Amino acid sequence: MRWDSSGYETIVGAKSDQEGLAIYTQLTIPLDIPDVRVLNIEQNDRGDCTITVESTLEGTKCRQCGRELTELHGMDEALTLRHLPILGRRVYIRLRPKRYRCPWCEGGPTTTPQLSGYAAKSPHTKAYEK
Repeated sequence: MRWDSSGYETIVGAKSDQEGLAIYTQLTIPLDIPDVRVLNIEQNDRGDCTITVESTLEGTKCRQCGRELTELHGMDEALTLRHLPILGRRVYIRLRPKRYRCPWCEGGPTTTPQLSGYAAKSPHTKAYEK
């Protein structure tokens, strides 16, 4: 199993034909989470997959003043979200949300943009919750 950076899983299988030559088959499945790029895939002993992604969004609006923020302040703690199973395997999405600091508001509050693939404080992706 492989994942490309746009969030598609590619399953590659090989079998031999009558002459012993390898025949490769391929199946591609969309991850179906907008605005993310796949960084890494891990599979544990039970076959569960953890897919590490990062946001492709650049910037957000300040939660206090509403101005556009583009200077990255840092990363929030990693979230692990349950996602839809793929071919019978449990799938988890891991991401570290970006944080932006507002230079205009008193105290320089930080704001984390919300990706559309999950709801704040939910342990699941929106696709899994359906």
